Amino acid sequence: MSDFRLHNKKRALTSLALGLYDNDNLIYAGKVGTGFDEKTLSELKNKLDEIKTAKIIVESESDVIPVKPILVAQINYLEITKKGKLRAPVFVRLRDDKEAEECTLPR
Repeated sequence: MSDFRLHNKKRALTSLALGLYDNDNLIYAGKVGTGFDEKTLSELKNKLDEIKTAKIIVESESDVIPVKPILVAQINYLEITKKGKLRAPVFVRLRDDKEAEECTLPR
């Protein structure tokens, strides 16, 4: 996971921009905006605020706020499209048992 979006006052954030490693390159894999409850959204925003960076980590959509790619999220999805994006992604949880570099494109 590499970026997040701020929204209005109703939600702490609206979606997470996702990244997967392809060798040493982090590539944009789409965004996830479902699977969160309000408590999780608030906790995620606090964690993401701590790791904001000015450096664009992965090319994605224009309104993404970049963060250091150190958090790992478990995401359920139907498939990976031909363009390398996750289809119908749903956030499950953050994981602390895996390093970000282990999150790679399936071969």
